[in-house]
Amino acid sequence: MNIMILIIDFIYELWGIENLGSREHEQRVYILMKAGENIIRNSLPFTLEQLLPFINEGTIEVAEGLFIVRSAYRKTNLELPIKRLNEVKLLAEQENITMSQWVECVINQVLKQF
Repeated sequence: MNIMILIIDFIYELWGIENLGSREHEQRVYILMKAGENIIRNSLPFTLEQLLPFINEGTIEVAEGLFIVRSAYRKTNLELPIKRLNEVKLLAEQENITMSQWVECVINQVLKQF
């Protein structure tokens, strides 16, 4: 069986669909996991070495019977004039993404110029 299918199946079963999301970007599908810890009730159907190449951001560890997911993101507050906030919301909706995703994309584009 394909290792990716084993990994996805394990994550959905352990983490629960309510703690997972997915996003398509540039012909790739990303699985987003809520950070936290869960008890591993059975053995992993894969090794961490097999999982690591699929981790794009954040970290996953196994320690003392726990499956631990740490986020690469940190929440922040951004103060904007209401008019600008509404413009960002509209632009994000036009691209069918969240405002956070839109802001991140724009910041990435600006940073690439430096």
